[in-house]
Amino acid sequence: MGTEDALEAALERIEPILDALDVGITVRDIHVSTLEAAEATQLAVSPTIRIDGRDIQPDYIENTCESCGDLCECDGGVDCRLWQYRGEEHSTAPIGLLVESLVQAIAPNGMQLGGSREIQADQLSSNVRDFFRGSGIDESDCGCSC
Repeated sequence: MGTEDALEAALERIEPILDALDVGITVRDIHVSTLEAAEATQLAVSPTIRIDGRDIQPDYIENTCESCGDLCECDGGVDCRLWQYRGEEHSTAPIGLLVESLVQAIAPNGMQLGGSREIQADQLSSNVRDFFRGSGIDESDCGCSC
C-alpha cells in the first residue's frame, strides 16, 4: 500500500530535471492478480518497481504484511517487501530512493543502477506462490499496488 503514491510524488519531484534534459518517462502500472501473471512478469516480491526492466532494489527482504494477508486469506499470512533506504526499513518505497533511482537512470552520463537479479518462473518466492494459490481474488478487489 502506498507505492503508487510514492512513485507519483517522486515523479513530480524530478519533473524539472526531466524538462531540463528533454526526457520523458513512461510508467507501466501492472497489477498482478494470478500466479500465471506473477510467473509471466517474473514477480519475485511485491511490490516491485523496475526501471528498464531492472528492480530498483534487487536485494530485498520481506516482512509479514497484514493487509495483503487479509486480502488473500492465506493461512499463515503473506510477506511483502521491506524497502531498505539509508539504514532504515520502510514498508512503502521511500520517495528518496525512488527519486535517486529515477535520476540515476536518466543521467546523461549513463550511470548504471545496481545489479539486477533475473527471476525465473520456478524461482518465484513461496510468498508470491502462496498468495495467489490461496487468494481467489481478482484484480478489481486488490486495492494494493502489487
